[in-house]
Amino acid sequence: MIKRKHRFHVKATCIKKMRIINFVL
Repeated sequence: MIKRKHRFHVKATCIKKMRIINFVL
């Protein structure tokens, strides 16, 4: 369960990073 949660957090961070990059571009 903890591993799954961590995986989801990493995925959310990736999406957030992509959104920031797209906003900058």
